[in-house]
Amino acid sequence: MVFENIITIFDKHEGSIIGIATVLLVVATLVLAYFNLKMWLAQDRPYLDFRIRHDEILENQFNFYIKNIGKGSAIDITFKIDNTIYSRKSLDSHEEILIETVESLEDTKKYINGIKNIKFKDINGFGKKQNSIKFVDMGKITTKDDRIQ
Repeated sequence: MVFENIITIFDKHEGSIIGIATVLLVVATLVLAYFNLKMWLAQDRPYLDFRIRHDEILENQFNFYIKNIGKGSAIDITFKIDNTIYSRKSLDSHEEILIETVESLEDTKKYINGIKNIKFKDINGFGKKQNSIKFVDMGKITTKDDRIQ
């Protein structure tokens, strides 16, 4: 008896039930498509890393490098250091390039304020902005002789 009542209710409202089920499937599909798009975009995302290192040969010289540590290429890269704008056409994933060489510890003072206005595009053409980067006080950098002790 109860089973027959349930079947009768389903027969009377079958159009509504199919409509509700269809709407739920559409919503679930849209949610899955959204997260799939987010994962697809994240797989090609570049991320730029900036480093200042001692020159391996000349101990009082410092080299400023930029490296793409992300999984995708960065295109149309621009950034600003101490009112100087630097640009680069592209940087492949895990590629590192020398931006400039600084001859003395005193010349590294321009990096104290950090790198600002970091902008680039990923390979899909979407523009990206990266947070400004602050370096530690360059006065704390020691020579190779000081590190050996």
